[in-house]
Amino acid sequence: LEQAKAENAVNVYRFCHKMRRNRTMMVRTLKQYVFIYDLLFEALITNHNVVGRDLKTNYRILSDTNPSSDKSYFREQYEVLERYLPEPKTADYRVATRSDNTHKNRFNTMRLLPPDKYRTPIKNPGAIAQKDYINGLFVDSYLTKNTFIVTQTPMESTVTDFWRLVYDYNVKTVAMVNGPDFHEDTCAAYWPDRIGIQKWQQFFVNLVSEKDSEY
Repeated sequence: LEQAKAENAVNVYRFCHKMRRNRTMMVRTLKQYVFIYDLLFEALITNHNVVGRDLKTNYRILSDTNPSSDKSYFREQYEVLERYLPEPKTADYRVATRSDNTHKNRFNTMRLLPPDKYRTPIKNPGAIAQKDYINGLFVDSYLTKNTFIVTQTPMESTVTDFWRLVYDYNVKTVAMVNGPDFHEDTCAAYWPDRIGIQKWQQFFVNLVSEKDSEY
């Protein structure tokens, strides 16, 4: 890091070679070598964008506009992610792009599909890979792995799959990011529109109460 800041460049291979000549067993594995690049990337390109535990304060700071770029700090971070995100490979989306699963995707652009490695399979007893598909994937939280599930707003043909996902993974909270006034032709009603029980195939959803509040 000192070399990068002083010379605006660093040769990782040469640096590691020099370290190993002076101290044996330094950087022994490929995983450790790759880790060096990850650290340099975070330190020199993303500027250590760690939110920390004080989320509210950091959220306000990141929401501010950077006077030098006229963009919010959130937008700048998002653009860094876009710039360095690797291009999707067809081989990573085999299940999502199967002909019998494509009708379950609102959009069949790979950027909007769950990779096989991170998708959330429906835990249907006896289901095979082709039949357990829903357009959803696991997302890590700040502290734990696979804490959240991100999925598309259900379509007419996937409402039952959505409730199976909720049931299978014991989901306690559903946050609809689109907002209450969002309307799109492919979006289906998946929430009871009145107090009482509403049925979606084998699932009975009971709306006990509701209230409006502002945050």
